[in-house]
Amino acid sequence: MSLDLIGILILFAAVILSRMISERANRYISNDEKIKFVDSFSNIRKYSLIPLAIILVLFFITYRYLQKYQAVMLVIYFSLLISYVVILNLWIYFRLKKIEINRMYLRQYLISRAIPLVGIIIFAVLLAVKTLGI
Repeated sequence: MSLDLIGILILFAAVILSRMISERANRYISNDEKIKFVDSFSNIRKYSLIPLAIILVLFFITYRYLQKYQAVMLVIYFSLLISYVVILNLWIYFRLKKIEINRMYLRQYLISRAIPLVGIIIFAVLLAVKTLGI
């Protein structure tokens, strides 16, 4: 099995595990808190995928057409992707603290957000190892 396929499988498993934890965390918040949560994040759900889509499209275009610079592009785009995820999660964390969401929910939510980040990092490392031949 190739390293990039292993990386994709790990990333996919991390996303599924994250969703399971996130869904389980919902039992810690009341219906009023759920409404507050949804209201607080209505705009971010609309616009948060735009930077991610731009990063991914640029990655695939440059990865395909600038093969001479694949290693550099890998580092740049995965750095951008990881930075985007970290910044978005920090913003969400501070927003959740501001609306005073249940502490147990917040803890579970943070864990559920950290797991895909670890999956992305593992995927990036495995893809880099394959690309660089380390």
